Amino acid sequence: MASTYTPLGVELQATGENAGTWGTKTNTNLQLIEQIAGGFIAKAPFTQALFKSGSIANELFINSILSAPETQIVNTIGSLFNVALAPVDLFLGSGIGDAALKGRAIKEFTAMFSTLEQSFILAGKALRGGESIIDPHHMFGVQDGMRGRGRYAMKFENEMSNPFIASINLLGSVARLPSRFLIAGDELIKNVAFRSHVTGEFYEQAYRQGLKGDVMKDYIAEKTSRVFDIVEKHKFSADKKNKDILEAYLRGIDFAQDKTFTSQIGCSGITGLGGGKLTNDVATIMKHPVMKPIAPFVTTPVNIGKSVIRRTGVSIPGQPKMNATLGRILAEHNDRLFSPDMATRMRANGESITGGLLIGSFVTLAVAADNPEAPIALVGGGTTFNTCLLYTSPSPRDKRQSRMPSSA
Repeated sequence: MASTYTPLGVELQATGENAGTWGTKTNTNLQLIEQIAGGFIAKAPFTQALFKSGSIANELFINSILSAPETQIVNTIGSLFNVALAPVDLFLGSGIGDAALKGRAIKEFTAMFSTLEQSFILAGKALRGGESIIDPHHMFGVQDGMRGRGRYAMKFENEMSNPFIASINLLGSVARLPSRFLIAGDELIKNVAFRSHVTGEFYEQAYRQGLKGDVMKDYIAEKTSRVFDIVEKHKFSADKKNKDILEAYLRGIDFAQDKTFTSQIGCSGITGLGGGKLTNDVATIMKHPVMKPIAPFVTTPVNIGKSVIRRTGVSIPGQPKMNATLGRILAEHNDRLFSPDMATRMRANGESITGGLLIGSFVTLAVAADNPEAPIALVGGGTTFNTCLLYTSPSPRDKRQSRMPSSA
């Protein structure tokens, strides 16, 4: 059978044909393919310019949305509130007599304050550099796996030799201020969550090993410093004896992502917590180039919604297998409820207990809106405080001429 040719001239050789000249003809085909590709490469500058313009427009669009101070405040306070609830979840979700987990919950809460200074330091570095330090792969604005200078649309090389490029880069730095503040706020809250979780984990280990007093303090300080060095100094040894350090680091990062609503949807996550079919489908849709302008604003609402679902229902302290919440429809919540790690199980179990207390408080405040004597109430426009003013002089609205008690 004779050879055939494609419309572009590539020779398709038949089986057994051109045995003596097969190599030459193959080289000819490869050269032809190279020339064809060269034609497309020659047109690449225009295509690159088109994509670059779209990326710049997208960068300006995203930062314009984030420019409102209210957006920054709500994002930071919302995440901080969720992080603060984590020790409460563990305390309420664990068994009544579980001193190890009760003590860990208390230790996590106090660690939020004892490690706050270093959290602020790293947040400042993130603001100046425009990149997350603790979790660079999940920071706001990372798309298509790009990090560093390459992830910025308004950032060009050779700015020292070209004043125009330097001006564009300066403009880009100013335009990106909203996202940089968002990254800094995220860095602060993630560090608080991360350091709290790691400190609590090693406290639990020390407690179960029977360590007390200064011995326990030294154990916790030595272990936590090695974990924190991974974040601050990028210092870590892959030796097997450091396995517990690496595992504590990974669990801490996963915890920080979950509590700041930045867990990547549609994947297993660092510690193997998977998503369900719906979550995976949403993640697939958001990877489409058309969704690029809104993709950064999807992850957080989805994670917030999942958090609310996990907190809706009924559970019994110390009994995660009896957890009856809406969260059971979520694959990752079931993974946590049946996790081999006891703290993970009990914390997941406690989320609905904390959620029930919050919902009960809100309902009580809402009902109080109809009570004029209530000192505080939740109404449509927000929380209202009733203030009682003591006055003794006559009021034109009061039929009584004096508020003083009678002497009779």
